[in-house]
Amino acid sequence: MADYSRGELYIPQNLYDSDLVVRNLINEYDWSERETDEKVITFVDNEASYGKFDYLESQLKKLGISFNRKSANCSDVPDQLRMYRPAEEGKEEIDKEISLSYDNYEPYIEISYIKNILREDINEIDKLKKIQELVNFYGEVEKSLYEY
Repeated sequence: MADYSRGELYIPQNLYDSDLVVRNLINEYDWSERETDEKVITFVDNEASYGKFDYLESQLKKLGISFNRKSANCSDVPDQLRMYRPAEEGKEEIDKEISLSYDNYEPYIEISYIKNILREDINEIDKLKKIQELVNFYGEVEKSLYEY
């Protein structure tokens, strides 16, 4: 049986407004809340299965629509942030799930990621560069949705 918890879906306002397929797909859900600012629209479901929207997320990805999803988990698993950005000219596709801290809901880097970099057979400067890239990426996670 699934655990039900809060899920939040963030989509650029202009993509929601301009694409009827996306709008119809999102409006099929029974959202608890809906919030809008100038650039991003937020949809909230307080009883989402594991705080996720598997079908909706897969369809948005198939359509190439950028989104973030935050999931509040009920158990000892940390909250999650999924970030999807389609591939664009000069940029690779991004599809990552990131753990969020318990205390301030901010992304954090899991120790296992850093350990894997430290185990690589590369020089120390390259290891530091890879860790810095990871830190920079996590720092820019939410800001990038506003660029659409």
